[in-house]
Amino acid sequence: MLLAAIYDVQAAAVTLLVALILLIILQNLTLPPLVFIFLFSFYEFTKVEEAGFVLLLISLIMIYKFRHDIVDFFSGKSKKVDILYTIKKKLGIKA
Repeated sequence: MLLAAIYDVQAAAVTLLVALILLIILQNLTLPPLVFIFLFSFYEFTKVEEAGFVLLLISLIMIYKFRHDIVDFFSGKSKKVDILYTIKKKLGIKA
């Protein structure tokens, strides 16, 4: 994600925001990074085909590497992560 932010700050910011919203809604750490890299790759593909193609290739590699976690997510076996609760706990805010 850091390299994406260096490459295109605006596109990275928008796609990262989408991924963070998904993280909060889904409470899962598998899909948001995949959505981020896929959306960023697709956007860059529409701007610069060569860069977008490389990023889409990276997306496919990530999907392959996360394939077991993706199956777990869709079968309901994945671990839930409440990121808002974790942030509140780290900041010392009582819920």
